[in-house]
Amino acid sequence: MFRSMTSNTGALVKFIVRKERIRIPLWLVGIIFFTIIAPITFDDMYTSQEERDTLAKTMRNPAMIAMVGPGDFENYTTGVMTAHNMLLLTAVVVGLMSILLVIRHTRADEEDGRIELIRSLPVGRQANLNATLIVLVGTNVILALAVGFGLYGLGIDSIGLNGSMLYGAALGCIGRHWYFLRRDYCHICTSLGKLTRSNGLLYGLPADCLSYSRGWRCEQ
Repeated sequence: MFRSMTSNTGALVKFIVRKERIRIPLWLVGIIFFTIIAPITFDDMYTSQEERDTLAKTMRNPAMIAMVGPGDFENYTTGVMTAHNMLLLTAVVVGLMSILLVIRHTRADEEDGRIELIRSLPVGRQANLNATLIVLVGTNVILALAVGFGLYGLGIDSIGLNGSMLYGAALGCIGRHWYFLRRDYCHICTSLGKLTRSNGLLYGLPADCLSYSRGWRCEQ
């Protein structure tokens, strides 16, 4: 039963990767570039610990905490500065990338009639959803590894291997565990697809949830 529901998933994975051969690399290159360039910029702008401590005092005010969240102001190194200023905002971008990827290959394909065309071929009923999940997880794994090793490769004293990989994993998970990315997220998107009449509303609802999650995180 399971095999018949997921048959030819691999072929659909190849199909989705081919369709996304431009979008996914552009997303990844942009996110990785701005993530890696940030600590280099911070290290050049704030060359001494005194300057970084001065910035930490500025970041203590409620407005900045509401924007980027709380941080370790007592040990405000370049690594801490990078995580504090970049992690939350970059995670929002990664979340949007995942939202667009999932909806594009679930509800959008259904609305355009591509799902019916795919299901007319010898593929399982859940093959398209599973293929989307595989591509989603694979994209986030590549992002996590590239960001982690990229930050560590900068050779900045306060950015070690453990911290770099943790930062990359946080982006790859978008503040959630892998289980959410693998299954729940796609189920939420497909369920919303049944309740909405247009792709515009379907894109907007997850984005609103992501925005709410960002605001909730900043208040913690």
